[in-house]
Amino acid sequence: MRPVRETPTGEGHSNHSPELSNIMAMLILSVFLGVLICGCAAYQNHCTAGLLRCLSDASPPANSGCSNEFSTSSFQPQTVVVLCLRGADPQLVDCLTGLLRQDYEKWELRIVVDHANDPAFSVVEDLLARESHSNVTVRILESRYQTCSLKLSALSQELALLDDECEAVVLVDADVMTYPGWLRDMVAPLRDPNVGAATGLRWFQPPGHSEGASMRYLWNLAAIGQMHHSGIAWAGSLAMRTDFVKSAALSDEWSRMVFEDTSLLNSLNKAGLRLSFVPNAIMVNTEAIGCAQLVRFVQRQLLNARLYHPDWKTIFNHGILSTIGTAGGLLAMPLALMSLNWAAAGILATAGAIAIGFSAYFAIRLDLSIRRILEARNGQQEKSALLRSSTRLIFVQALYCVALLSARRQRTVDWRGIQYDIDSTDGTCRIQMREYRPIELALDPASSIV
Repeated sequence: MRPVRETPTGEGHSNHSPELSNIMAMLILSVFLGVLICGCAAYQNHCTAGLLRCLSDASPPANSGCSNEFSTSSFQPQTVVVLCLRGADPQLVDCLTGLLRQDYEKWELRIVVDHANDPAFSVVEDLLARESHSNVTVRILESRYQTCSLKLSALSQELALLDDECEAVVLVDADVMTYPGWLRDMVAPLRDPNVGAATGLRWFQPPGHSEGASMRYLWNLAAIGQMHHSGIAWAGSLAMRTDFVKSAALSDEWSRMVFEDTSLLNSLNKAGLRLSFVPNAIMVNTEAIGCAQLVRFVQRQLLNARLYHPDWKTIFNHGILSTIGTAGGLLAMPLALMSLNWAAAGILATAGAIAIGFSAYFAIRLDLSIRRILEARNGQQEKSALLRSSTRLIFVQALYCVALLSARRQRTVDWRGIQYDIDSTDGTCRIQMREYRPIELALDPASSIV
């Protein structure tokens, strides 16, 4: 009689199945996070690389006295510069002083003050009493539309007053400190008939004592690359052809909006015109800002994109996915190490090293390129804030995610002390100003960001 062979119970096999499943699950998660981290970094670096090419093409040599390739041109169209004021910004005197010292022949500065009792009005009067000027007009805002921001009411007022001799309109913000060749640099791209508008770039140089300003510097370091890639203009330094302004009926369009710059791309596309970036018009802001004010500032920039730019979904998805990748990697790495899953840990470490390495490379190049332009323009060495600000990177990523989620659901916006309701439920954005109140006090640095 043949002996009966005992069949294996499979206990050893079943004991190893959960462990093998955990290993595979961690590997799959690590691959997913690695691809996500590298993919988001690649998109951001692609945007930054495009801006670097722009800076490289138009930047003068370090020892050059010209602002850009057009600076020596005789192209100086009749130009109107519009400055809208609500509240006395900390840098208002420097802004006005720089504007009055422009190396430009045929131009006029039009200042629109929100209210006769606005503290900015006395600042303007005092400075104009000391400085010689023959081309400055100061007006009080007459009509405050309920369907747009106060700034756009002021711009609509001035656009309606443009005469036939005006060939270019340039917008400037009160926190922008211009240099003598700024106006020439801004209108130079308009010499190309295919260019409808030209925009400068905003650059933040944080003072050493401001945590919020350091985080804003890091956020802007990434944001300006995306702005260039997506064709987002900046109204703080923006030149437009007058014939485009009139044919596109911007005055009527802006009378139903909160912000004027981000929506400009749609109008340019309809007119078959391009937006040109002016690398030499990199305008530096050195104001301090608190962390709470920074969240509101970033949220307002993102709300602008959500309401008026076709690339909003790309901006939102990239911001959320990059946050998921960063947070997921930071959480998954210690789990992989504790479970001795060296393959998963290696994947995460490699992906993180690649993303951080290339991102740091492009960030350093961008910071260096902009500082070289500023040094050539101003004749003095510019200090980098990249190293001392980089320790806040995780906090900036978290702040950016919070601002993105808030901007996506935002139904009201507070801008310079005025609240506006936003209704976009049916796809059409409608703005309603709640209550008008004039500003009675000067703006402190933390709340002056426009």
